[in-house]
Amino acid sequence: MSESELIKACQKNDRKAQELLYNQYARKFQGVVLLYVPYSESKDILHEAFIKIFLNIKQYLGKGSFEGWMRRIVVNAALNYLRSKKRISFPGEEALDNQTEEPEFTTHQEFTESQLLEFINAIPDKYRVVFVLSCIEELSHKEIAEQLGITEENSRARLKRAKTMLKESVLSHINSPI
Repeated sequence: MSESELIKACQKNDRKAQELLYNQYARKFQGVVLLYVPYSESKDILHEAFIKIFLNIKQYLGKGSFEGWMRRIVVNAALNYLRSKKRISFPGEEALDNQTEEPEFTTHQEFTESQLLEFINAIPDKYRVVFVLSCIEELSHKEIAEQLGITEENSRARLKRAKTMLKESVLSHINSPI
């Protein structure tokens, strides 16, 4: 079944097509959700995101990437979850760091995907969310600010802090005795 046929079938609430769509994308989107929350919380968010996808699929008009459209719903579900748990906050709760330089860092050590996910998940939510939106979702600071209801400067400061924390975590791992 082609993507357009699958979408049309899902728009008609065809349960088999919905199951096929879920099976095709769930693993990939589970990885996206894991960038925002720990594994123990991720499955509920993923299921909530797919419910939203199925409820709103009639709004997808075939313009742009369907996967990108769904990914935006998945990311928004994760962000809404964090907001509901008050794990990401909004404007004015932190002093901005006037220094705009970002930490430089390179290592030749290789890490597994799960190790990298561990390092990223160790960053506190309000910094990790900006890191993921910027470095993985490739949103601009303007887009991040609009998404989170913060200033662009606050977004830059949070990204800088997240990168510093990530660097410290990686260095700590590298320098720790085995």
